[in-house]
Amino acid sequence: MRVGGRSATAVDESLREVGTVQVFSRFDLVAHTVTIGLASRGLTAARAGRRAGVGADLRPGDVAVLIDDLDGEAAVRWACDLVQHQGVPWLVLTAAPPGPVWDALLRSGADTAILPSTTSLDEVEAALVVLLRGSERVVRC
Repeated sequence: MRVGGRSATAVDESLREVGTVQVFSRFDLVAHTVTIGLASRGLTAARAGRRAGVGADLRPGDVAVLIDDLDGEAAVRWACDLVQHQGVPWLVLTAAPPGPVWDALLRSGADTAILPSTTSLDEVEAALVVLLRGSERVVRC
């Protein structure tokens, strides 16, 4: 994969000191698998736990990934509260279609990017590189 004309290996080396990608999901296997996938690409990644926000160890420079279907009002409320109060950029991967759920999340967090849960690992990595660098926002589509 190439980002900004550089190979992924070069990108990974330049990001090692930036921060950790904290991966959150209600499903431990999902969080564990994505964490391993990101780490295999050279990103510093950690599984944050079953329910994000409970004992979350997010520090300045970190980026958080939330993987959730957001399939009900309570789940959306929880995600919005989580994104709003953690103080780090978020990448949300969700099966919810663009519309009210995405709008609610974007209103909750200034540095929140949202992508469909069908997004490839290559695209997730590229979005995380942008968020870790803090240089621009991820385009939502």
